[in-house]
Amino acid sequence: MLKFLPNLNAIDVVSADYAVTKDSASRGVPSPSDIRMELLGTADLSEDAAKKLQHSFEWKAANRKDIPAKILSILPSGDYQVSTKLNDSFSGNPTYAHGRVVVVAGNWGRLYFLASDRDHPIE
Repeated sequence: MLKFLPNLNAIDVVSADYAVTKDSASRGVPSPSDIRMELLGTADLSEDAAKKLQHSFEWKAANRKDIPAKILSILPSGDYQVSTKLNDSFSGNPTYAHGRVVVVAGNWGRLYFLASDRDHPIE
């Protein structure tokens, strides 16, 4: 996972469960950007990393309507928090340049994420 999302390298990820999907996003004349690639999953953090994550970023409550539907499909019920700074850090990734990370309030040890390739912003 960290190979695909180098912006998360500073976080001590203990384990990850994710899937890479590819689908057609063709809108007329075929081109390499017609293939949408997305990475969806979870990352479990060490206890120290969870504390560092909580204190290293500013977190704000997020409404369900502001969370991409694909992440909602894997999120448990509860209140959610997001960090604009952490989400903006995806722009420096070579492939997955758009991303969203969501944390269930009070559970800093697990990140829920969705990342998409440079040509296809998250909808």
